[in-house]
Amino acid sequence: MGARNHQIHDAAQVFLDDPKAISDADDGRAQEGDPVSKRDILADFAIDLRALGYPEPVTEYPFAKSIGRRFRFDLAWPDQMLAVEIDGATWTGGRHVTGAGYERDCIKCAEAVILGWKVIRVTMSMIRDGTASDLMARLRDV
Repeated sequence: MGARNHQIHDAAQVFLDDPKAISDADDGRAQEGDPVSKRDILADFAIDLRALGYPEPVTEYPFAKSIGRRFRFDLAWPDQMLAVEIDGATWTGGRHVTGAGYERDCIKCAEAVILGWKVIRVTMSMIRDGTASDLMARLRDV
């Protein structure tokens, strides 16, 4: 990441100004004192999204009010019916990997698809290694 950490611009603020987005996205491997923090990883993802031409996303977007559900997307582009869900704590037994948590996530994604949304689910590891940005680039080109 190197110099990019010093080039954080407004796009990164979508993550950096939302402490919930940072804490909820923890995969258990980016710990305090690590050379690359969760904050840096998410900031770089925001920069990548901007470089790919995505506008600033809406965070914690409630998408299922019409069906009486309180589901929210981590990142959403409502005009494009596009969302990114960041599954955190996948390596430390977090909510997303428990039986009940996984089932709730399946229901949430299924309801989103039924409502016409495109949902990309990623982990912090996928953001860190560039897989999430690659997926977003491929989706943009569809």
